[in-house]
Amino acid sequence: MNLIECPGCSKDVSSEAAACPGCGQPIDKHIKCPKCRSKNVKTITGARKVMSIAMLGPFAANTILSSYRCSACRHKFNHAGSGVVSPIPSFAERLAEQAAVVKEQDPTSVTPRHNVENIILSTFFGGIVLLAVLAHFFA
Repeated sequence: MNLIECPGCSKDVSSEAAACPGCGQPIDKHIKCPKCRSKNVKTITGARKVMSIAMLGPFAANTILSSYRCSACRHKFNHAGSGVVSPIPSFAERLAEQAAVVKEQDPTSVTPRHNVENIILSTFFGGIVLLAVLAHFFA
């Protein structure tokens, strides 16, 4: 059960409720695009993220870090942008939690931003190596 904000009175309401118990406003359970408010939103699958990494390398960061894609305006966003609070932490939230644990154990360790930069750089160079191998294989 997730808590979402009631559009009528701005109180927290269960995502499973049909209407707000405080004001009676019907609760719309569809995820909406924060940019165009369209309900035509699709989940970005793990397979699509892997293909984006393989094809675009570091330029796929927006796809990798996003959970949803609007079919109307093609905007990519996470749960927080849709008004729905997810019990599943995003990649950035997990990375920040791991960095906090590491920081407690070793205060001289790198920050989460450095970790993301290292992931993007390693993805980029991994893509270059993959392209070189494919070029050699098909040459």
